[in-house]
Parts: sequence; structure tokens; C-alpha cells
Amino acid sequence: MSTFGCNVVKVDDVLKHPNADRLDIVKIGDFNCVVNRNDDGSVRYSRGDYVVYVPEASVIPDHVLKDIGFWDTTKDRGMLSGSGYNRVKAIKLRGVLSQGIVVPLTFDADDNICICVGNMGEKPVKLGQDVSEFLGIVKYEPPIPQNMAGDVWRLPEFAYHFDIDNIKKHPSLFTEGEMVWISEKIHGTFMNITVHNKEIGEFAFGKNKNITVTSKGLLLTGLFLKNCETNRIRNVYVRKLLQLLEDKGDRLDCLPANSYTICGELFGGSIQDLKYGLDKQQQFRIFDVFADRSPLSLNDMVTQADRMGFSKDEIVPILAIGQYSREMLDGLVDGNTTLNSAGHIREGVVVKPITERRDNRLGRVMAKHISEAYLLRKDATEFT
Repeated sequence: MSTFGCNVVKVDDVLKHPNADRLDIVKIGDFNCVVNRNDDGSVRYSRGDYVVYVPEASVIPDHVLKDIGFWDTTKDRGMLSGSGYNRVKAIKLRGVLSQGIVVPLTFDADDNICICVGNMGEKPVKLGQDVSEFLGIVKYEPPIPQNMAGDVWRLPEFAYHFDIDNIKKHPSLFTEGEMVWISEKIHGTFMNITVHNKEIGEFAFGKNKNITVTSKGLLLTGLFLKNCETNRIRNVYVRKLLQLLEDKGDRLDCLPANSYTICGELFGGSIQDLKYGLDKQQQFRIFDVFADRSPLSLNDMVTQADRMGFSKDEIVPILAIGQYSREMLDGLVDGNTTLNSAGHIREGVVVKPITERRDNRLGRVMAKHISEAYLLRKDATEFT
């Protein structure tokens, strides 16, 4: 359901910064964006103003940074994060977490909403429109480590987009009292295993040549990792799949009546900066199972995982099952991981309805909630 974009939105609210006279907090959904006031001390934004919301992980061209006031003329570089000083990251300003930046919009003579940046010309826009392409803003994609890269083959019919939006982007997605389950979000890398109900081809895995494995970025473009010697030696996804096939035996290495896709997180040594007490080895935890393309409910997921040889300990840690409230969700987002007595921070949580449902606008209903400590940690890695 999650897609990257820099959308035209209305400011939901503007609050005075509690610790700074010349700063305000612009509310976009449940996101806080800390902004400067005008030079004369007046408020720069008001509730209902049209702006472009530029989210975290956006990489902004230099000419746009210059025009929207995020350019250091003394150092001749941007004022943001990353090696190019052009990447939007969460930052704490005078004690308030700021996630994203806002770009003001104007109106033309006919009262149309317009974006006008530098010499790019005036462009009429509409509420909800994504203007990232017009501004040249792209999502930051970290370089792929060698152990996550590998030889691939193309199966476009199995391409699929899987991502989860932040609850702050859609604060009314769940209703108070709705039955939900909340799991710990693990900081690893997405691993997709599909046990197809037919032979797929020479590069597939398993005795029936019907098992495929891939990562999030590859899955989006219909690319899958080959069953070849190089991948079996070097690639972390392939090596984990081979281990699972050995451990689960015929319960996983079978030819089922329906195709089943197992989505999980591979984590531990050499994957990300949070190690979960694993210096060299990796572990795998399931957070979704699909029958063909249909996601299973929590109970059905656990049942199907068991049929394929996975124990309950190989499911992501479930922190709560009960009636939804934002207070309950906020109470679970922070703290330490529950995995392996590792003692470090948790990334956050994921919330899903007990009964799977879809939203007409957003698609499948689920959301993540990320901890502030995770967003602000040092020496972070974000490989997908």
C-alpha cells in the first residue's frame, strides 16, 4: 500500500514550538514538520494552507534546495543529511521530532494552486497530486551490499509491490475498538519465498523446481535469485532458503495444491546495524503468508506456516492482540526488542486487523509505527 511521493496536501494544524520562539510545528497527518517563522517573526504557515509534503528518505536536487531555503551559501552545499547534504531524514529540533519538510504553494490569477520553484516555471497542481517528478525528487536507495546482490532471472508475471505505510500518514486507517494484532517490526531485509504449485523453471529451487526466492526491490521488477553456484555461496537470501529447505524437509519442499508465498524478515550479522544478538548468523521471522495472491489472517497464517514446518517462534514477535486504540499503539512503539535478549532498541511495530480488509483508496489495510529512538540512531543502515 505504500508508495513514495511528494504530494500536494493541506496543512492540518500549526502549533507553536514549545521550546523556540521563532519555530512552529506544521502538522501533516500525524507527522510533525518543524519550520522557521518569517523574518519579522510572523507565522509562515496556517491551517488549511496548500503545501507539498516532502517525506523522509527524499533526495532533493541542489537547485530546489537553493530555492526553498535549504542551502548553505558559505559551504556551498545543502543543509540536509547524507553525503550529498540533500537527503531528508528525521531530526530532533529543540526537543521536537521533525519528519519531512514542506514547500509552500501559490495561486495564479485564476485562483489555481501552483508550484513555482526557481526557473522551472509555474505549474498548476491539484490536491493529492504527486509532484516529485516535476521537482526531480527521488527516494533514497542505499547501495546493495555484495552479500545481498546476486545473479537473477526475470519472472514478470510474479512481480509484486510490497510495502507498508506509516500510521502517521493515515491516522484514521483503523477505528477505535477494531480487533487488531500488533507485531514487532524487525530491522532486517525483506525476504520473499514462494512455493509454487507447478514447476517454474531451471533456476528455481527444490526437488520440483517450484520454489523461488527474492528481495523487496527485486520482487517489484519481477526479478528472482537464480539457483546457481555463485548465489549458493554468497547470497544471504539463497543461503537462508537452502538452510530452511534442509530444516523443513518435505513440509516446505513440496508441490502444493495452491501456491504459497512466505514473506519475512531476514536479520542478524551482516544485514543491518541492529544485530539482535547475532554477530555472524542470520535468523528469519515470518510476518505474512499469501495463498496465491490473497493474504491470510493471523490464525490462518500461523496454521499454514506450521504445515510448512515453521514453529510459532519463527513468526515475528506478537506484542498485542486486542481492540485498537492509538494509545495502545503508541505505548508499544518504543522500548527494546523482544528478540534474543539483544537489549537494543526496537524499530517499531506493525498493526493489522484480525480480519483482513481493504481500503478503497489505500488497498490492503496495515500500517507501521516507527520509534523515535530508531529514527534518530547513529550509524544507521537501511538496506531493503
